[in-house]
Amino acid sequence: MIKVFCDDGSTAIKLCWYDKQHHEPKTLISQNTFTEGWKPVGFASDPIYNYEVDGLKYSFSKASAEVIPTTNIDFQYRTENLLSVHHALQLSGITPQEIELWVTLPISEYYTNHDAQENTFNIQRKISNLQRSISLNKRQVFTFGKIRVYPESVPAVVSALQIDNVHPLEQSLVVDLGGTTLDCGVIEGQFDSIAKISSDAGTGVSLVIRHVQDALLKADTLSNYYVADTIIREMMAGNDVNIFPLINNVEYIATVKTAFEISRNRLIEKVIQHVEQNYRGFHRIYLTGGGAEYLYTAFNAHWSTFKTKIKKLETPQLALVKALAEIGKHQ
Repeated sequence: MIKVFCDDGSTAIKLCWYDKQHHEPKTLISQNTFTEGWKPVGFASDPIYNYEVDGLKYSFSKASAEVIPTTNIDFQYRTENLLSVHHALQLSGITPQEIELWVTLPISEYYTNHDAQENTFNIQRKISNLQRSISLNKRQVFTFGKIRVYPESVPAVVSALQIDNVHPLEQSLVVDLGGTTLDCGVIEGQFDSIAKISSDAGTGVSLVIRHVQDALLKADTLSNYYVADTIIREMMAGNDVNIFPLINNVEYIATVKTAFEISRNRLIEKVIQHVEQNYRGFHRIYLTGGGAEYLYTAFNAHWSTFKTKIKKLETPQLALVKALAEIGKHQ
């Protein structure tokens, strides 16, 4: 039974699996953009994915402004999570079959608040949601022979700690800024133990996205999360020409950029404040998650004495799922 590793965040699904022929890891990122109802088939150049769960119909749609919101912590236990995982598997190119699925939960959901132990209720709730029946019009779906649930964030740095030859007494702070949540944790040595964890379910890149979406409305442009995020990434890369087709009133591009800069700075301040209020005595900082790009420059300026000990993981959005695949390869 093939193992598929899945970091099923609220805004995108990240998959990793091993190519049996070449024994190499393959990865995929799939956006969580679904609308209610089915799309018509027959004339589209792209495949149409029409799903049904509990008698209700859904379809995948990248650009629609009517996509079902997923930027909330309850996403982990809702139909949208089930849809998103199955859709990513459909895009993987793996033949639909029974698989062993490894998935994730934010730290705030995986551990209990009072004693930081595994929250067995939430873990089972997650498994039960993924075991629900789902169908895909005119296609076969995957089945899950076994489901494993792991915490987000901290496993992502396993390889980096080894590469950096971290001292057994060093404490490394992991900061994972995702679409909906901020997860942090301190690891002792080369993952000898997890010393402390914390989470803020109200702090994520979605705070920035929402402000940009509001600014886009002034430009007569209604957008979903994925489209707004695409506009932001093009602006950050200086590719303004690529966003012109996505904004109806281009006279308001400056307004959109200002909204982005203000909300990004507020988000950075919230993350730094969370770290300063909850952690002391760490020696290294590792940034991961889709929001790592937002934080890297600001963290280097704020903790300037750390110099080379602040690192943004390579392909931070995929770092966690790649780490899970490395762990699972030996189990």
